Amino acid sequence: MAGKARVLMCAALVVLLLLVELNSALFIFLFRRPPLRVDKLTPSVQGDSC
Repeated sequence: MAGKARVLMCAALVVLLLLVELNSALFIFLFRRPPLRVDKLTPSVQGDSC
């Protein structure tokens, strides 16, 4: 049982690390790329809300 628990813990740690890396990559993508998209989207949202 201890071996299985260790394998599960290692798998969980690997999954968490992968999620963190994916999140950082997504944040880099979002901050690098879509200032243009954000600028295009914000006026339309403000116009709709008004």
